[in-house]
Amino acid sequence: MPKAWLAQLVEEVSSHVISWDGDVRLQCHVFHNNDQQQDEWEVTLFGEPQTFGGRLASLSYDSCFSVSVLNVAGVFEDIDACHWQTANVDASDELGPHLAITGKYQGRRVWLRILGRAPERLREAAIAVPRHLAD
Repeated sequence: MPKAWLAQLVEEVSSHVISWDGDVRLQCHVFHNNDQQQDEWEVTLFGEPQTFGGRLASLSYDSCFSVSVLNVAGVFEDIDACHWQTANVDASDELGPHLAITGKYQGRRVWLRILGRAPERLREAAIAVPRHLAD
């Protein structure tokens, strides 16, 4: 995590993610969009895919968790928008179902997304959220 404030944001948000299958391991992808039109941090959280044991060890499944939306929203100083997308918009939409909140956190513009599943493209580029942050 490149900045202390980002780690704090992820820690605060992660504390409002509740695992339904025992042990959700969150991953995080961060992108700083600092073009001339905007200065915004995109922070994307998603559950790390879980694997079966034994003979099914090569198979994986998505983590099952819920999000306390009101508590996550309370992490922000100001909120510009809060949306729930129920499905992929089209074939190129790799994020799929997700919660999106845009607002300010510690004076910085943030676009937070919490995804139901890890997009293929982000799996390799993601940073694992330390286990104590997700507890």
